Order: sequence, then structure tokens, then C-alpha cells
Amino acid sequence: MLKMLLNCQLQLVLDHQKKSLRKQEAGFTLMELLIVLALVAVISMIAVPIYRSYMQGAKITEGLTLASSIQLDTEVYYTLNGKWPSNDEAHSDLNIADPEDYAGNSVQAVSVSENIITVLYDPKEVVGESGEDEVKLILTADVANNSGVIRWKCEGENIPEIDLPKNCQSK
Repeated sequence: MLKMLLNCQLQLVLDHQKKSLRKQEAGFTLMELLIVLALVAVISMIAVPIYRSYMQGAKITEGLTLASSIQLDTEVYYTLNGKWPSNDEAHSDLNIADPEDYAGNSVQAVSVSENIITVLYDPKEVVGESGEDEVKLILTADVANNSGVIRWKCEGENIPEIDLPKNCQSK
């Protein structure tokens, strides 16, 4: 009987210890929550600018992609005629759509004039360095030493260097 009473008492003590352990492990301490919050803040400070730059670069690359077909048409025109399309009638000379018809998610228009293709971006989608002026990507064709080899140079207008596609960045 004594043995049974001791077992019962021992069981009560063990149950009490288990309950007290559960109460202690019920939640996080304020210090633990503050540490997690600080870690999330530090990670956000690093990740958000990188993500913004990535998205801006992708939007600018969209304009370069839309302009690629016009680049090819311009090269063919130059090769066949020995001159660039005229300033005022370049789209009709090349038999291509109007500049606004080349609009995309972040591109308003893609226009051509002689050997220059201009990609105009939607200011709501692509924010320039100054934050106010138009954002443009300008592609300029050049014939290397009259050899017939056409090389395209691109540069951004009101676009941060880091957001430009790799082939547009100055080396």
C-alpha cells in the first residue's frame, strides 16, 4: 500500500512538473520577437532595393526587345538602299506600324528616324533618375568604316546606369 501511495505521489509530482514546463513554453518572449523583427528589417533593407532595380531593368529590357524588330528592318533598308530611312517618313519607308503601336507593358512608343531608334517609356511604370522627365532608350546605328557592318550603340536618357541592359552600360 505504501508503495502504491508513493507511486501516486510521484505521479502527481511529475504531472505538476510537466504542467509547469508547458506554461513556461507557451509563447515567445518580447526579446525573441524584437530580434526577429530586427532581422526582418535588415533583410528588407537589402532585398527591396535589389528587387526594385531588377524590376526596373526588366522593364527597360522590354523596350530593347520591342525595338529589335525595327533594328532589323532599318538594317535591311540601309543594306538595300545605301541610306537610312528619312526623318519624317521613316515608319512608312520601312513599312512598319506607327510608334504607338509598339507599346508594351512599360513602353509607350518605339519610333525610328534615320539611324536612331527611340524607345519612350511609360512614366508610371519606369521612373527616371530625376523622377520627372521622360525616360528614353536611344539606339544609334553606325556603319563601321564604310564596310557595311552595322553596329548599334545604346544609351539611356534619364535612366540610371545600373538599370540599363548589360550591352548598353559603359564598360
